[in-house]
Amino acid sequence: MLEVFGKDISNVVDFIADNCNTDRLIAQLCDKPLLGCNSHRFYLAVVDHMSTHTDAIDRVDVFMFKLRSPVSSAKYRKYTHFKELGSNRTRWSYTYVMLQRYLEINEYNQKHEIAGIENLLLTPTEHKSVEFMSKKLANFDSVTKALESENLTIQEVRVLFDSIIGTYPSTATRLASDAFVVLNPEFECSLMRNQSGKSSELTSADVNAVKCLKQTPTGKIDPVESVPVDDLSFAA
Repeated sequence: MLEVFGKDISNVVDFIADNCNTDRLIAQLCDKPLLGCNSHRFYLAVVDHMSTHTDAIDRVDVFMFKLRSPVSSAKYRKYTHFKELGSNRTRWSYTYVMLQRYLEINEYNQKHEIAGIENLLLTPTEHKSVEFMSKKLANFDSVTKALESENLTIQEVRVLFDSIIGTYPSTATRLASDAFVVLNPEFECSLMRNQSGKSSELTSADVNAVKCLKQTPTGKIDPVESVPVDDLSFAA
């Protein structure tokens, strides 16, 4: 592919890709740092966290499935315009939407008593679990949308992740700066410290990790020589 554009691997500074095994292996074989996709990383953290609440999610999924049956659906549609929704195992955001829809249906039922679904509704204890999980996913959803911003810096991503870890410690497995999913933690840490104006805190290992971003006087990237922190400048 590089040959198509008249380039070779020496023109590659680093890889920006998902944190999957294939991308990690390619970066290692090419001896280039990998800046993992933070949206993908956060997705993995949310999926891990949701795995501890499968009972509530599965119960709502069953409710929605039963509501789609011909008999239940015919009765249900006479009372409300809310459409039943199922979860999607590959996209946690669909699960969030499904839980929100269940809460909407339940609230509507309390006011209007929809005939035919009383035996399908969750118990009070299950309902509380769904409310609790829905609030969590609302927080996660706000972070997902923030990560889609074009102007978000690596330093701002770190602030978001640290905030999530502070509230939901189990997510540190994926979101911590030194999490196992991070292939080149020194590289990411160095970028973050430079963006936050803390380049003086860079260690020799940090400096060496970002030497590929050193600019020569001509403006070209020089990936070979390791230099002191104060002599580093970064590509815009």
